[in-house]
Amino acid sequence: MFGLTSALGSSLFATINSTLVQKIDHKIIGFYEISGAFFWITLYRLFDKTLLTETFNLTVTDWIYLTVLGTICTALAYVAGVSAMRTLSAFRVAPITNLEPVYGIILAFIFFGTKEAISTGFYLGSTLILGSVFL
Repeated sequence: MFGLTSALGSSLFATINSTLVQKIDHKIIGFYEISGAFFWITLYRLFDKTLLTETFNLTVTDWIYLTVLGTICTALAYVAGVSAMRTLSAFRVAPITNLEPVYGIILAFIFFGTKEAISTGFYLGSTLILGSVFL
Protein backbone atom coordinates (compact mmCIF):
# COMPACT_ATOMS: atom_id res chain seq x y z
CA MET A 1 0.00 0.00 0.00
CA PHE A 2 2.86 2.36 0.82
CA GLY A 3 4.50 1.67 -2.55
CA LEU A 4 1.26 2.31 -4.43
CA THR A 5 0.67 5.53 -2.49
CA SER A 6 4.22 6.61 -3.28
CA ALA A 7 3.72 5.86 -6.99
CA LEU A 8 0.48 7.84 -6.99
CA GLY A 9 2.18 10.79 -5.29
CA SER A 10 5.07 10.66 -7.73
CA SER A 11 2.70 10.61 -10.71
CA LEU A 12 0.70 13.55 -9.38
CA PHE A 13 3.89 15.47 -8.65
CA ALA A 14 5.21 14.94 -12.19
CA THR A 15 1.87 15.90 -13.72
CA ILE A 16 1.64 19.09 -11.66
CA ASN A 17 5.26 19.95 -12.51
CA SER A 18 4.69 19.49 -16.24
CA THR A 19 1.68 21.81 -16.03
CA LEU A 20 3.47 24.44 -13.93
CA VAL A 21 6.61 24.51 -16.07
CA GLN A 22 4.51 25.75 -19.01
CA LYS A 23 3.62 28.91 -17.03
CA ILE A 24 6.45 29.46 -14.52
CA ASP A 25 10.23 29.46 -14.98
CA HIS A 26 11.81 26.09 -14.16
CA LYS A 27 14.38 27.71 -11.84
CA ILE A 28 11.65 29.20 -9.67
CA ILE A 29 9.79 25.88 -9.50
CA GLY A 30 12.96 24.03 -8.53
CA PHE A 31 13.84 26.66 -5.91
CA TYR A 32 10.44 26.43 -4.22
CA GLU A 33 10.34 22.62 -4.30
CA ILE A 34 13.86 22.13 -2.93
CA SER A 35 13.34 24.89 -0.34
CA GLY A 36 10.05 23.30 0.70
CA ALA A 37 11.67 19.90 1.07
CA PHE A 38 14.44 21.41 3.18
CA PHE A 39 11.91 23.24 5.38
CA TRP A 40 9.64 20.24 6.01
CA ILE A 41 12.51 17.81 6.65
CA THR A 42 14.12 20.29 9.05
CA LEU A 43 10.80 20.82 10.84
CA TYR A 44 10.25 17.06 11.12
CA ARG A 45 13.75 16.51 12.48
CA LEU A 46 13.29 19.29 15.04
CA PHE A 47 10.13 17.63 16.37
CA ASP A 48 11.79 14.20 16.18
CA LYS A 49 14.74 15.64 18.16
CA THR A 50 17.29 14.01 15.83
CA LEU A 51 18.48 17.30 14.36
CA LEU A 52 19.78 18.68 17.64
CA THR A 53 21.37 15.46 18.92
CA GLU A 54 23.24 14.47 15.77
CA THR A 55 26.89 15.45 15.49
CA PHE A 56 29.00 15.58 12.36
CA ASN A 57 32.72 14.93 12.33
CA LEU A 58 33.38 15.99 8.75
CA THR A 59 36.64 17.07 7.20
CA VAL A 60 37.00 19.98 4.78
CA THR A 61 37.12 17.48 1.92
CA ASP A 62 33.83 15.96 3.09
CA TRP A 63 32.19 19.41 3.12
CA ILE A 64 33.48 20.08 -0.41
CA TYR A 65 32.07 16.77 -1.65
CA LEU A 66 28.73 17.44 0.07
CA THR A 67 28.57 20.90 -1.48
CA VAL A 68 29.29 19.56 -4.96
CA LEU A 69 26.78 16.72 -4.54
CA GLY A 70 24.13 19.05 -3.13
CA THR A 71 24.46 21.79 -5.71
CA ILE A 72 25.49 20.16 -8.98
CA CYS A 73 24.32 16.57 -8.61
CA THR A 74 21.05 17.35 -6.81
CA ALA A 75 19.80 20.91 -7.28
CA LEU A 76 21.16 21.54 -10.78
CA ALA A 77 20.11 18.10 -12.03
CA TYR A 78 16.64 18.54 -10.52
CA VAL A 79 16.14 21.97 -12.12
CA ALA A 80 17.33 20.53 -15.46
CA GLY A 81 14.78 17.72 -15.09
CA VAL A 82 11.99 20.19 -14.43
CA SER A 83 13.16 22.22 -17.43
CA ALA A 84 12.95 19.13 -19.64
CA MET A 85 9.25 18.91 -18.82
CA ARG A 86 8.74 22.08 -20.85
CA THR A 87 9.29 20.09 -24.06
CA LEU A 88 8.65 16.52 -22.89
CA SER A 89 5.47 15.18 -21.34
CA ALA A 90 5.36 13.89 -17.79
CA PHE A 91 4.81 10.42 -19.26
CA ARG A 92 8.13 10.61 -21.13
CA VAL A 93 10.03 11.96 -18.12
CA ALA A 94 8.67 9.21 -15.80
CA PRO A 95 10.91 6.38 -17.13
CA ILE A 96 14.00 8.55 -16.63
CA THR A 97 12.99 9.28 -13.04
CA ASN A 98 12.03 5.68 -12.28
CA LEU A 99 15.33 4.34 -13.58
CA GLU A 100 17.44 6.55 -11.27
CA PRO A 101 18.21 3.68 -8.83
CA VAL A 102 19.52 1.58 -11.72
CA TYR A 103 21.68 4.47 -13.01
CA GLY A 104 23.06 5.02 -9.52
CA ILE A 105 24.07 1.41 -9.01
CA ILE A 106 25.67 1.17 -12.45
CA LEU A 107 27.61 4.41 -11.88
CA ALA A 108 28.74 3.14 -8.46
CA PHE A 109 30.00 -0.02 -10.14
CA ILE A 110 31.85 2.05 -12.75
CA PHE A 111 33.47 4.34 -10.15
CA PHE A 112 34.12 1.79 -7.40
CA GLY A 113 34.69 -1.30 -9.52
CA THR A 114 34.54 -4.66 -7.82
CA LYS A 115 34.78 -3.21 -4.30
CA GLU A 116 31.00 -3.17 -4.33
CA ALA A 117 29.84 -6.38 -5.97
CA ILE A 118 26.53 -6.38 -7.81
CA SER A 119 24.37 -9.20 -6.51
CA THR A 120 21.64 -11.17 -8.20
CA GLY A 121 19.18 -9.02 -6.22
CA PHE A 122 20.34 -6.04 -8.29
CA TYR A 123 19.57 -7.84 -11.53
CA LEU A 124 16.18 -8.98 -10.25
CA GLY A 125 15.34 -5.49 -9.00
CA SER A 126 16.51 -3.88 -12.23
CA THR A 127 14.42 -6.30 -14.25
CA LEU A 128 11.40 -5.51 -12.09
CA ILE A 129 11.94 -1.75 -12.47
CA LEU A 130 12.53 -1.98 -16.24
CA GLY A 131 9.50 -4.23 -16.66
CA SER A 132 7.22 -1.87 -14.76
CA VAL A 133 8.58 1.19 -16.59
CA PHE A 134 8.05 -0.32 -20.04
CA LEU A 135 4.72 -1.89 -19.08
